[in-house]
Amino acid sequence: MPECEHLFMSWDTAYSEKDYKSNSYSAMVRFGVFWHEQDQRHCLIMLSAWWDRVDYPDLRSKAKALDSKYEPDIHLIEKKASGQSLLQDLRRARVRVRSYNPDRDKVSRAYAVSAMLQSGQVYIPDRRWADDVIQYCSQFPNGAAPSSDIVDCVTQALLYLRNAAWISHPQDDEDEDDDIKIKRKSVYG
Repeated sequence: MPECEHLFMSWDTAYSEKDYKSNSYSAMVRFGVFWHEQDQRHCLIMLSAWWDRVDYPDLRSKAKALDSKYEPDIHLIEKKASGQSLLQDLRRARVRVRSYNPDRDKVSRAYAVSAMLQSGQVYIPDRRWADDVIQYCSQFPNGAAPSSDIVDCVTQALLYLRNAAWISHPQDDEDEDDDIKIKRKSVYG
């Protein structure tokens, strides 16, 4: 595994008790940003993933346990329904969190990052859970749960890193100037 400059978790939470009872999933994908020496660019590696049908107290406990286990730099959480509660509870527990507010529907967000996935910037280890993530992503948007939940975690992470100037498409100019360094610092502190 490469040495990562930044580690973070991207969360997609089930919306409500009704979602939990209707078998909706909460999901998390953990990523690391690393410098790819041969390609001379930052890349992303998927480090682990989790998904389950849980109620909010169990989700909160899981997030705190994963935070203690992996000590990420940040948790990226969609600011909707139970995600809003998770943001507030983790902040109270002095866990570093960042809210994410999607500006488009799930399918549009997935299309927006597809070129980044195709460009070879996202690395995935040879693990059974990673194969499952790939399978779920390949079924989107028509796959069964937790397909859309896993895709939300992945697209949220890629959009966030692209907007923070950590990762760009290899065909785009990526001059490491002070503006980019400032933008990264504002995202990661």
